[in-house]
Amino acid sequence: MAHMTKHAAQHVYAVCPVCTGEIPVLTIEVDLSGWWRRKCQVTAIGDATDYIAHMWTHESSGDLE
Repeated sequence: MAHMTKHAAQHVYAVCPVCTGEIPVLTIEVDLSGWWRRKCQVTAIGDATDYIAHMWTHESSGDLE
């Protein structure tokens, strides 16, 4: 029997408190493998640099005053 592998990825967003825009922060990846003894691997990839850069644009344009 062939080795079964399933893969899924989902993005996690933060909402900007100034403009209510959605900023991607993390990507969650799930890998399922095996048939009889199912194995699950969950990986979180990302950081908050996009959110910080977005907030800096509000600060430099004067939106935070």
